[in-house]
Amino acid sequence: MFGVEFIDQKLKIDDPVGAIGVHFVNGALGTVLTGLFATDGGLFYGGGFGFLGVQMLGVLAVCAWVGVAITLVFFLLKKTIGLRVSREEEIDGLDIHEHGLISAYADFAPMSLGMVSPEVQETVEGAVPAKSADEAVPVVETTTVTAAPASGPRISKVVILLPQSRFDALKEALNAVAVKVLKDYGVEKSVRFLEDTLGYDVDNEKKILEEEGEDRTLSNIASGYLAEGEDRILSNIALGYLENGVTVSKMADAYQVFINEGKDTPLCAVKEIEKSGETYWTPQQKESEVFSEDTAYNIMNRMLREVVTDGTGISAQVTGLDVCGKTGTSEYGDHWFVGMIPGNVCAVWYKSDKDMDAETADAARICKGVFEKIGADASEQYSIPTGVKEEVYCKKSGLLAGEQCQETGIGYYKEGTFSKLCEECR
Repeated sequence: MFGVEFIDQKLKIDDPVGAIGVHFVNGALGTVLTGLFATDGGLFYGGGFGFLGVQMLGVLAVCAWVGVAITLVFFLLKKTIGLRVSREEEIDGLDIHEHGLISAYADFAPMSLGMVSPEVQETVEGAVPAKSADEAVPVVETTTVTAAPASGPRISKVVILLPQSRFDALKEALNAVAVKVLKDYGVEKSVRFLEDTLGYDVDNEKKILEEEGEDRTLSNIASGYLAEGEDRILSNIALGYLENGVTVSKMADAYQVFINEGKDTPLCAVKEIEKSGETYWTPQQKESEVFSEDTAYNIMNRMLREVVTDGTGISAQVTGLDVCGKTGTSEYGDHWFVGMIPGNVCAVWYKSDKDMDAETADAARICKGVFEKIGADASEQYSIPTGVKEEVYCKKSGLLAGEQCQETGIGYYKEGTFSKLCEECR
């Protein structure tokens, strides 16, 4: 595990499945340790340094041979067919273009078929036919539950790279993305983030982890195994559910970060206490950063706008206002809508056992009525972060639109990214 983390985090080598750590580090370590622990000639068993020296020389010889051979091979490849694939292939994923698979590592990278290029979807579907439940191979899991460490790094930023044309597919697959991120980052650390950064009540989640365990051993990470407590909490958080529930005011507090440049300012019902023109008290609100400004605006704010312009929150539209929002429901009859405009957040919740879609639309309409009643200023707009540019993109290719592109949309990009012009529409 330490080898995998060192190669990935310290050396910054792109090895997402830990192949170097597993094959090179383990192989070299096993060879050297044989020179120490072999009962016939090992250093610790009276064999001296002779056998250990031979083992170490073997590791160095293999490294030298591989270094020379692979340098020659890569040099020839670079001068002939090239080492890099196209940008489109890299974003779609080589599993698709090389093997006709939506993902060779389903547990590591869950994907929606709609997130790949339309021209390869038919090939992918034919290449990986679905298996029936009768054909499935039963899996038996065994694990040793160990206590998770009390401290660790805190999440700071998640970057999602995809063509603008795959934006709709990403929205449809957000549950899978949420599960993937939570699973990789660690359920316990995610729970601490909710408590430490956003101030949520997660006492029950921590109790479940303590009683039912979190097992982050390397073998279980690689296999995608989760302890029972982890699995329960992972499913809940990914779908927006906490054991102790969430208050309406807390939900509004959490969503403010998407209109407040990624920063959280604690809510306060009392603005000030004054008498005879003299102020006696004002709230001492300490602002903290939850996401970067680019992430809050470029990814979340603009994505949540799509929910209102062309999604389940369409009933919250207000003429002239830039409304963003998110709907939510539960099997217990909960209906949520959290709406946002520049400077204001409105969270709506109520319980009903009636038609789910109709009731959720009503929640969005209540929010619309609030925005209309407070007389929101239609001229107030979200400020685009420095370094983010608004560009017209081609919906067919996902690249910047040229004069020949017929189907276009507005996208938001960091300067210096996605600067290639579409050539498919010529």
